[in-house]
This record gives sequence, C-alpha cells and structure tokens, in this order.
Amino acid sequence: MLRWSSSVLDKHVAPGISAFTCADIPDLQSDFPEWRHWMTNHFLSNVLRGGFKEPWRQYAVNFIRRSQATFNFYHTAREVTTKYLNGNDALDPKVGQYYEAIATWEAAFMNWAICLDLVRRLNGKDLFQKNDGSSEQRAHAMHNTIKHHAADIHSGTLAGDDTLPIWLTSSGFRSKSDELSYVELADLVRDIAKLSTELQDVQAFLEAGTSAPTEEPKA
Repeated sequence: MLRWSSSVLDKHVAPGISAFTCADIPDLQSDFPEWRHWMTNHFLSNVLRGGFKEPWRQYAVNFIRRSQATFNFYHTAREVTTKYLNGNDALDPKVGQYYEAIATWEAAFMNWAICLDLVRRLNGKDLFQKNDGSSEQRAHAMHNTIKHHAADIHSGTLAGDDTLPIWLTSSGFRSKSDELSYVELADLVRDIAKLSTELQDVQAFLEAGTSAPTEEPKA
C-alpha cells in the first residue's frame, strides 16, 4: 500500500490532513424535528393565519430558506466527514471524500453568513465587532476567506501550504487566520434553527412578544 509523507499531503491536498483522524460533530436533528418543514409551515402560516408585511415578509422567507439550507449542509457535511474518517488511513487519505466534505462545509458557512446578514439588516445593528474573537466573528471571517479565496490566488498572496481556504482538524475548522470548533459551529447553527422554528408560525412568533408589521391572511 502506497503511503505519503505528511509534507506531501499538506502541500498537495490540505494543510494538516495527515493529523486529521477524528471529529466529534454534534447532531442537531433531534432538537429540531420540524426543520425539513420550516418553509412549508411558514407558507401555510402566512396564507391561513396572516403574515408579516414588507420588508419583514421578504426577510423572514429568505432567512428560513437560508437557515434550512445551512442546517441541511451542516448535517450532510457531518455525514460525509464521518464517512471519510471511517477506516481512513491518514497517510493514504480518501482525497475525493475529503474534498466533498470541505465543499459541503463551505456551503454551510456561506448560507449561515447570509442568515447573519439578514438578521443584521433587519435589526439595523451588527451582531459582532471587528476582531472581537466571538464565534460569530470567526465564522464570518472563514466565510470571507472562502468567498475571496480565488482573488487571493490571483493576487499571489497564497504560498506554501495555502491549498484550501479552510480545512479540517480533529477539533474543528482552520483557516490561515482563524479557528472554529465543531461545537462552536453547531451552536451557531442551533441559533438560526431556533429562530426559524419560531418564524415558521408568524402568529405564534408575534404572540411570544415580538413586534413586527403584519397583514391579514389571504385565503
């Protein structure tokens, strides 16, 4: 069996891949059994019970849509990552599965960042400060790293082991400038899942004490 040196794998596949041997990634699905139905429930609530007026209506629809995508990508990435690690030889890694996991995690980060931006625009205030070290700030920084990776390649600022914008470690995610644990990302996903669970029924959301412009049911 051919096995590679860690330096070759770090340079040509991903930084630290030879040390990536385990991952304890929380499964959130049992906490949010309705997650696959958030959009459908929100639609029915709007039509039959009354919903938000503009722009709350657009913000709510897009937040739920993006949070549902984030939740789905998170758990798909969790499954692919677990599959990669199962029986994997760290010095002869399953490269295709690793890249599949990275691509799916990237999708989770990108959709989560859109959720954060929707909340920020609706509230009119930032949810973190620049370089404040919070999990939100570090996750958003990773999203920016993913988003601008092609530009960084083009500008010539990447060198050595700068193969991927983010990569996996046994404790979480890494980029050139930031770290985020699997538990921290799970907590961020849990936060948006909680809000989508509330938003799926507009009237219940309002009855809980939130003030927002509403309109009567159309049916």
